[in-house]
Amino acid sequence: MIKLIFKELKQDITEDDIKKEAASLPLSFCEKNSVFISEITSKKHRPSVYRSLSALNLLVSLLPQDITLPILKRSENGRPYFENIKNVDFSISHTDSLAVCALCQSQDITPRIGIDAEEIYNKDPVPLAERFFAVGEKKYFYGSDSKEKTFTEIWTKKEAYIKYLGTGLSTPLTSFDTTTDLGVHFETFRHRGNIVTVCAKKEFFPLKIK
Repeated sequence: MIKLIFKELKQDITEDDIKKEAASLPLSFCEKNSVFISEITSKKHRPSVYRSLSALNLLVSLLPQDITLPILKRSENGRPYFENIKNVDFSISHTDSLAVCALCQSQDITPRIGIDAEEIYNKDPVPLAERFFAVGEKKYFYGSDSKEKTFTEIWTKKEAYIKYLGTGLSTPLTSFDTTTDLGVHFETFRHRGNIVTVCAKKEFFPLKIK
């Protein structure tokens, strides 16, 4: 089962909001992950700091009570993972208005998950679709009556998939087609003005929204 949690974010962000999110993290977690957290808080773009800390708080709230206190690291491609826990995987994402986190745990197979959230695209999506979508995705996109929503749905699937792979943008977005069988399952839903997609092996579904 995949556990998922989301939080609506403030739009007018102050340094006090950032401090509150940082203070909400458990002290023991902060001590174990001081380097990881410092990488977040040292960013110059303060809204990103607030959103990243909000997503990190969501992750902490999803952690199973019986696991070791996790140590967070990043792969060469920037994907965060637990260095000291092998049977739990997670993925986080955020937009200007929403933070989301998904977590899966398994004793039988190595868990792997990717999640992406995007605000529904409010510009002409055709140039980006032509540039980044595969053949099947273009067909699905051009056949839609709601191109902005469909574009965002496809985009979140592609982003969630490369997060699942852990390769980041080293995997070209045109190199795979989310309308074909990629050996994974996608679940997409809308939350207000955002589209959220979760990607994992089918056996990890359904989603349990906390």
